[in-house]
Order: sequence, then structure tokens, then C-alpha cells
Amino acid sequence: IEKGPWPLSYSAAWVSPSTPNTSSRLNPASEGRKPRRSANAPMRRIQRASQVERIAEVLTSLGVVLSMHQTVQPLCVAAAHEISSAADLAAVAIWIRDPDHNRLRLTAHVGINRAGVQTLEEIEAEGGTGCIAELVGGSRQPFHHSHVGDHLMTRDLEAKICYLKPGGVSVHPLVTGDHVVGVLEM
Repeated sequence: IEKGPWPLSYSAAWVSPSTPNTSSRLNPASEGRKPRRSANAPMRRIQRASQVERIAEVLTSLGVVLSMHQTVQPLCVAAAHEISSAADLAAVAIWIRDPDHNRLRLTAHVGINRAGVQTLEEIEAEGGTGCIAELVGGSRQPFHHSHVGDHLMTRDLEAKICYLKPGGVSVHPLVTGDHVVGVLEM
């Protein structure tokens, strides 16, 4: 969305309060200049409005899904399916910290093959370097990359565990207070 309070896709020449209000001053074309127009501005506004509307719909449906479940397992499964379908993702994985151990357990997944589920069933909560989810959980910093096959940490695991052809990857720590309670990988 373009900055400014004006709903128009062009700006007229500046007219100061002390300048007489003449038609030649208000019409930039009469001074040999063309009005500044962005041919793509209306399309960008429509695309942005569509994106905002889609985000609102996704958050609303995710809120409904999250409010329907009271325990962690069904909540994570429902959230993984909702995130996957709403964002049209190849795969989603959610790990939740095991309260008795310093490990993260794969609680929900969508689009991950059996070998991937077995490999990622349990990962280190801190200090692990076997996959990108371990690093994100330990560092508490999100990770984004445009293509899983191009990154050293994702090309040997994440790029090979999806049923569908994967694209980019986004991994987020799930944090409450100062504790990592899980990791979300999309």
C-alpha cells in the first residue's frame, strides 16, 4: 500500500496556501509535466487487500480450530492441518517439548513421508545440530530460506522428507515466557 492518505493513484502538483489557486498551477500537464501515476498502484492495492483478507480468514479459521481442542495432541494435529491447507504448504511439522526429558517430540505432521517421521520423531531441545528444527529450538531464533535444496542444513533432510516437492522453509520456535515449548516447521 502506498504511503499517504490519498486514495488516488497520482499526486497533483503541490500548491502552497500562499500560491494563488489558478488552473495552470493545479494542472501539472499545463506546465509541460505529466502527473505522477503508477500504473501498477491499483493492482498492488487489490493484491494487498486480497492478501490481508486471506490472512484474516486464515487467522480466524486457525482461532476456531485452536479453541475447539483442550489437549496438546489434538490441538497440534488440528493446527498442522489448518496451517497446511490454508497456506497450501507441502509439509508442516510441530514438535512439543517433552516435560520429562530435554527432547522435542513430533506431535503433529502433514505431508511428511514415513522415513521423515521416523527420523524426526524425537529431536534435541537444546544443543542439537541434526536438523534445522533443533537449531531453531536451541537458539530461539526463526529460520527462513527460499529453497530447502539450496541450504546445507535443509538439503539432506527437509528436502527429502516431503511427499510433495518442497519449496522454501520457515521454522519458528514456540516460546512462552523464556521457555521454548516447541518448534513449528513449514
